[in-house]
Amino acid sequence: MNETYSDLCLILDTSASFAPNLAVISDGAKETLALCDGDGVRRDYAVVNFSCNTLHTPWTPKTRRAPLNDLLDHVQGEGTMLDVGVLEELAQNRAPFAMLLVTDGMLYERDGKPPSLALLHALVKKGHKFGIVYVGDGDIPREYVAATQFADLYCVSDAKTAVAMMKEYATKTLAGRPAHTD
Repeated sequence: MNETYSDLCLILDTSASFAPNLAVISDGAKETLALCDGDGVRRDYAVVNFSCNTLHTPWTPKTRRAPLNDLLDHVQGEGTMLDVGVLEELAQNRAPFAMLLVTDGMLYERDGKPPSLALLHALVKKGHKFGIVYVGDGDIPREYVAATQFADLYCVSDAKTAVAMMKEYATKTLAGRPAHTD
């Protein structure tokens, strides 16, 4: 049986390499959040937007999506540097929630090294769920392949399919929702 969660954190890469896909991904992220409205479940969302900086919203009730939408629309257009400590901050004093990373490349910290997947793994061990939608035609970063020990990995070749995977992940993992079927 798959465990379900009430809350969702979308983690969106807004780097220069992902820029051609961002309009479709941003609109798809908004559609993903909207899928879960009206289901009678009290639900909060958070958005993490990363590139040269890691920006994020606080947990926000599903009925107040304007700040979420604003951050989903914000394009930074530089590298893919994610401060994974932001996710740890969002997890403080929080019931387990689902996280979904949408990216076209490997994540890096400010020092140029890949971020520690150990922190993400530690969050999963605490009951949180983690998924990755990797958009690209090339090789999948080996760190993501290794993360399949504790995360769901969806590899797609285009933004439209990435949006379908975002919706699938959200509807499969959020409480009170049947699987998405379009």
